[in-house]
Amino acid sequence: MNGGEDIPVKKRHTASASIECGVPTVRHRLDNTTRKMGLVLAALGSLLCMAVPGCGRVEEPSEYAGKRPTASSTKGRGASKTRSGKAGGAAEDRPALSENKGASEPSADYGLEAAPPEDTPSNNTVGGEVDTENQAGATPPGEDTAAPKGVPEPAPEAVAKKSEAEIAKEKELAELAATMAIRKKLMRKLPEGMVLVEPGTYTVGCQEGDNNCYDDEKPPFTVEIGGYGLMKHEVTAAEYDLCEKKSACPKAKRAWRCNSRKSGKEGHPINCVDWTGATAYCAFRGWRLPSEQEWEIAARGVDGPDFPWGDDRPNCGRTVMAENGKGGCGTKGTKPVGSAGGDRSWVAALDMGGSVREWVATSYSAYAGGTVDTETTGFVNRGASWQMDADSFSTSHTRQVDAVGEKRPDLGFRCAVSLN
Repeated sequence: MNGGEDIPVKKRHTASASIECGVPTVRHRLDNTTRKMGLVLAALGSLLCMAVPGCGRVEEPSEYAGKRPTASSTKGRGASKTRSGKAGGAAEDRPALSENKGASEPSADYGLEAAPPEDTPSNNTVGGEVDTENQAGATPPGEDTAAPKGVPEPAPEAVAKKSEAEIAKEKELAELAATMAIRKKLMRKLPEGMVLVEPGTYTVGCQEGDNNCYDDEKPPFTVEIGGYGLMKHEVTAAEYDLCEKKSACPKAKRAWRCNSRKSGKEGHPINCVDWTGATAYCAFRGWRLPSEQEWEIAARGVDGPDFPWGDDRPNCGRTVMAENGKGGCGTKGTKPVGSAGGDRSWVAALDMGGSVREWVATSYSAYAGGTVDTETTGFVNRGASWQMDADSFSTSHTRQVDAVGEKRPDLGFRCAVSLN
């Protein structure tokens, strides 16, 4: 049979049976001779109909034209095969019933059964191709594919925020990894006895909220620095005396309350040295004096407190200072370096608050946009000393200046080194 469409089973006729394709009507009241002739004609018509394409087929309803019947319309039927052996074809490719002029197929009245379908294609193929519309599990047209009721879908903005948070986290981790790599590299270069000040952007000068600011500390400004090392404690008397013995440093002043070459003062900070002596000692070690900006950054960091330990007022429980009219917390002089454990900066540098003031490499001048007393000249020194009480105690942003050759019992230094 032609085509891939199912052929409706013909109903048996009652009083009379009409044979399609133009064969004359055969009635039950014909005599035996006429009946035999009718059978012969019917057989001939059947043979002729087999030679005519589409003979005996019933025209499909218009709604099935060009479509394969759905599963419900094919239930209980077998798909037909064309003579070429390929499954089915579109209805428009077959001629309509009214165009067939051959004899009709024998009806079920003559005992001829339809041949069983061969190689019936699956319900998911049409014309040898996959029918994606009716595959198992496919969503029928028009069916709602939204999430089941009662299960809220995530808001698009919530998903976007989560994605941004993940990206930010990844960026943060990448930056942290890069920072750790730089720190590790700088630490390998860091000399023993020094603390690391990491590269970055810092604010220097009197900032909003700072206490006891002077005009020469204004205006504040930002500075970007490379990584550097700073001595954890001030240079001791013993360390400077060794430089003197090697004739690499000028002699420190020897007087009352000066620590150079005095028994019992070896571990105290060197004092009574001028700016030239401080510069010479650092060069002797292969280092240098820190700049004014480097000193303040090491003492205050990013947060910028008034003192290395924070904003609380100084006292002898925290640093070496004058208290109750007695210098050095009652010693009337210096104490061993690092003995005041509370005087510790954010980079773990010790005694940057009190003990002795410290020379830096910077000469005294105004900040950009600021002013200074033009009659005051010399080099800057930073920090407070054992001679200052709580009311006069210098902050970590206070700028002090002394002449190059000044040698005072409350004035010392520490060294720095560039690491980049």
